[in-house]
Amino acid sequence: MKKVILTMVIIMIITILAMVFLLTGKVRTDVYLEDFSISQDGKTMILNVEVSSSGGYIRKIKQVSEGSNRYYTFYSTFGINSKIGAKKNFEIEIDQNMEQIYFYTGAKDYKLVLIKDYIEGWKKINYTSKGTYKLELPKVDDIEYIGINTGAQDNNYFKYEDHDTIQKIYNIFVDLETTLDSLTFNPEDPEELYDIGFSDKNIENPSINTIISVYHKQGKYYAEQRYNGIYEISEEDFNVIRNYTE
Repeated sequence: MKKVILTMVIIMIITILAMVFLLTGKVRTDVYLEDFSISQDGKTMILNVEVSSSGGYIRKIKQVSEGSNRYYTFYSTFGINSKIGAKKNFEIEIDQNMEQIYFYTGAKDYKLVLIKDYIEGWKKINYTSKGTYKLELPKVDDIEYIGINTGAQDNNYFKYEDHDTIQKIYNIFVDLETTLDSLTFNPEDPEELYDIGFSDKNIENPSINTIISVYHKQGKYYAEQRYNGIYEISEEDFNVIRNYTE
């Protein structure tokens, strides 16, 4: 009798373990890109990823497409909240034809996480915790100066270093969010355009390293950060920028 009971217990344990493994190790839809790096030869990229939920770990990445746009799916570790086989860094192959990298988010949908700018190289798409785009800005106290270029208007350039002007212009952009992505280097067909550059004093050999295009088009006003997002702004804020070029 004892042997029968022991056998039944063993079978139950094995069954439970099998079910745990079958029900775990599945696709994760909450993976986001923390950071990335490119190898010296430019042939591989390291993706440093995290999960947004409070539990679980990643063990595997799978490429599910070819061509210029690459789509990737991640899988969780086996076991409930198990760290066995967990990884945060994944190496992928890249080539000159790749332009965009997407992560799977569930329901046959993918989120753009990296885009290739042929001038500046690979750029990470900046999202908020709500999944919307957020402008990439230096901290206001780190801004050495702000430059405004009127571009096609006259090709004039205006530079501002005083704190009050920097703060006033900075406040236009700091809290903007959008779901509309920017997939071009420059805005398409603006009627009037100003490029706003923010110089970060912490960068060696300071130069304009954050650029936002402000423009109006078809009766609406926008701030656009290349390969990030297109944000709607008020006519009043647009006129603030315009006034600094007069």
